[in-house]
Amino acid sequence: MALAISIALDPSAAMGIAPEPPAPQPSKRPAPPAETDDVAAPRAAAQLPAASAPVSPAKGRAPPQKKQPSKATNEIPVGLRATLFGAVGAAPKPAFGWRIGPSMQWAWFKLSAEFVEQFAASSAEQPLGGSAKVSMLEGKLSPCVAFEKTSLAACGLLGVGALRSEGQGVENPSTQSNWNVTLGGRFEYSPRLIGPLHLLLNADLNRSLTPITLRLRGETVWKTPLLSANLGAGAELRFP
Repeated sequence: MALAISIALDPSAAMGIAPEPPAPQPSKRPAPPAETDDVAAPRAAAQLPAASAPVSPAKGRAPPQKKQPSKATNEIPVGLRATLFGAVGAAPKPAFGWRIGPSMQWAWFKLSAEFVEQFAASSAEQPLGGSAKVSMLEGKLSPCVAFEKTSLAACGLLGVGALRSEGQGVENPSTQSNWNVTLGGRFEYSPRLIGPLHLLLNADLNRSLTPITLRLRGETVWKTPLLSANLGAGAELRFP
């Protein structure tokens, strides 16, 4: 009975067939951790060709800019000016003349040098007859503070020249020349007209440091006043 039960449970035992060994079970090992996006992204980018990877500028740094060619710093802006003027106090009567010379300007500082000729002006006829004629040749140096936005300038003046006097209407008239040194000030207005051409208007006030007195037949004909003034109008050509 025991034999019958064992055959019923395992038929292969009756036929002499050895039982098959059980199939090996796979060993359970922990799965490797999944790669995060932060790690996977650089690996994916590393597989791309080097030429296709964009290069972005570092944070906080501006992209490099092309250097602009700078202007030459050794250029000195120069000009040429010419004016006609009328003067009061520099001769026995109101006189006229002209001025011409170069000018230079660096930012707010301006410097001009002028050659000045004042035409002869005669004094009034004296009771005993005769008069005096006065003319002048002078060189002027004018340093200025320029205000470019308003085209105005405030200047100092230093003049050195010769005052020439001559008697008229008398026997044996004499001619003499005297040094004439002046200090003064100037206000100037020079707006642009067109291109490099500027209008030039100025008003001068001068004080003679070498006053003279002219006498004719013992009578005083004219003496240098405390102050003299003149007004000028002209043009200035500036380069560049």
